[in-house]
Amino acid sequence: SYQWYKGNANLNDIRTYQEQRTLNNANGEDENDDEDIDIDDDLEINTDDKWCIFILNQIIQNSIKYIKEEEKEIRISAKKKKEMIILCIEDTGIGIKENELKRVFQKGFTGSNGRIINKKSTGIGLYLCKKLCDKMGIKIQIESIYRKGTIVKLIFPNGSFYEV
Repeated sequence: SYQWYKGNANLNDIRTYQEQRTLNNANGEDENDDEDIDIDDDLEINTDDKWCIFILNQIIQNSIKYIKEEEKEIRISAKKKKEMIILCIEDTGIGIKENELKRVFQKGFTGSNGRIINKKSTGIGLYLCKKLCDKMGIKIQIESIYRKGTIVKLIFPNGSFYEV
């Protein structure tokens, strides 16, 4: 049984991860400062930061992997609402077909994008994200419009940490 680290993570720490910034050119170099990262300065979550970073990296790597060449943009925002903090990662990527959305968390599911566009997809990344989110009490949701983009929401309950 894994011993979860119970600690506070400030969501502004996201700003330190280069790959989470807006993508402006084919090399993935960041020319803007924080224009597309909208996080209130005082937002903190009670979570295991190691595994939370793993989840965020996986989601952002997927955004980068499936981004459209002509519209390279990833937006990250976080807002506090009632008893939760909602972290959104939104991209202008190729999106996910509606009939595939309900399967993206299934082990081994790559969908048509993973088979046709990115043949290196394994179908393990989002499966692991979902498993970790469930263990940590984080809700994960995905909304997508095919050929328009995807929004992944991580919903953190305020002031609580799930025991496993």
